[in-house]
Order: sequence, then C-alpha cells, then structure tokens
Amino acid sequence: MVLEDEKPIANCIVDKIIITTTFLSTSASRVVAEGFRTTPPESMISVLCTYKIRGTTRRTALNLQSISVFPEEEE
Repeated sequence: MVLEDEKPIANCIVDKIIITTTFLSTSASRVVAEGFRTTPPESMISVLCTYKIRGTTRRTALNLQSISVFPEEEE
C-alpha cells in the first residue's frame, strides 16, 4: 500500500487488533507480498502490513489459493 502521508497509520500500534472493512488482496508469503511493493514517489511512503489471523468463530479471512488464477501468489 502506498500512502501520501502517515496520518492513516499514525495511531496504529504493533500487535494490536485493527478492523479492516474493505477487501484486501493479500498473500501468505512475505516474499510474494514484497514483490508487489513499488517504489513510491518521494512525497509518499510504502507500507507493508502483516496480519496474524488467529483461530476465531467468525470468518475473518479466506484462503483462496485453491481457486485462484495465480495459486503461486498464495492469496
């Protein structure tokens, strides 16, 4: 993700719970995720988010690798 400034992430705390209400394209592989990272213009910052999906009774994430057109991306 590329941001114009740090305001959207200023209040984020490492190892705390966040709620994401939009669809995100993610990968279980950090190497794959870093491959999608781009070098932003000097006035912007690049952000790599790491999510820990813990056992839960709610459906918080889906493993789409088996139905993906690009299974090597480990979506």
